[in-house]
Amino acid sequence: MSEFRRPLISAVLVLVSVGLFASLLPQTSFVSRSSGEFVDAIGPVWPDQSVEQVLDGVDIVSEVRIWTRARFDRGEAPVVASLLRGQDEQPVRQVRFPIRPNKLLEPYVLVFPPYRPAPGEELTLQLWVSTERRAERELDYYVMFGTSERESGASLTLNSEPTDYGPLAYEVIWRGTGWQAALEGSTPDLARLAGGLAAAALAIAITVLSHPLVSRTLRNTTRKMRIAFTSLASRVQTAMRLSQDRRASRPSAARRAYYVFPWLFPAFAILHYLSSNIILFRLSESIAVFVIATSRLRLDFLGDL
Repeated sequence: MSEFRRPLISAVLVLVSVGLFASLLPQTSFVSRSSGEFVDAIGPVWPDQSVEQVLDGVDIVSEVRIWTRARFDRGEAPVVASLLRGQDEQPVRQVRFPIRPNKLLEPYVLVFPPYRPAPGEELTLQLWVSTERRAERELDYYVMFGTSERESGASLTLNSEPTDYGPLAYEVIWRGTGWQAALEGSTPDLARLAGGLAAAALAIAITVLSHPLVSRTLRNTTRKMRIAFTSLASRVQTAMRLSQDRRASRPSAARRAYYVFPWLFPAFAILHYLSSNIILFRLSESIAVFVIATSRLRLDFLGDL
């Protein structure tokens, strides 16, 4: 690399690094806690029934994305979403929203006033299917909720009874700077942060390597390593050549012969099957199978000759 191009490349990398770091300053929405997208569904959840999911490891709850749908031919289903404190199960936040009828699960974002749980406080998301439309021509509407792959410690209940599904498929969404999003594991923001750090590291490395003393030391070290590698390769080639010459000079009688008996492979399979089913089969019944298997191998071998 030319000595005149190194400072230019280093300056470009510094600008790229600063640009990526500056792009992390504005506010952005990111997923701070997720159980994953839905892979299954729990339900039907009828009016006056509820699904509850413990939200583990959340600092602040403001928006929660879930996957759900209502019965396709019964219109919208009203649902009340509540955040319950674990100690007394009292709602600290509550929103009401309608679930549209659909044949497929679709995402919904529940928007709560921001709530920060106290240290050690357990927070539960409750989804209760309201009964306010049940009197309309006695509609038997219901709601289905998406569930994710089961995690250890995940708590999903239907009408306060543990289920074999879960956890509920949910994502806790929060707004903050791109720096916070990157530290929380947001993929786009983490990629920008990693790119900025990589560009800064490359700029520093090019600047350091451009120093005359460092450059001269690296050239000397590279030359010494090349000489050492060439010497080692030459010694290895010489040793291999001597070994080949010694093997070629041995008398043919001293060489060791190795024999392979391929009929042992089918014999082992037949005998193993017979020993595992000795009650159902007799030893004489395996002789014909053994002869056929070994004869076929022998004929194939003779055919190749």
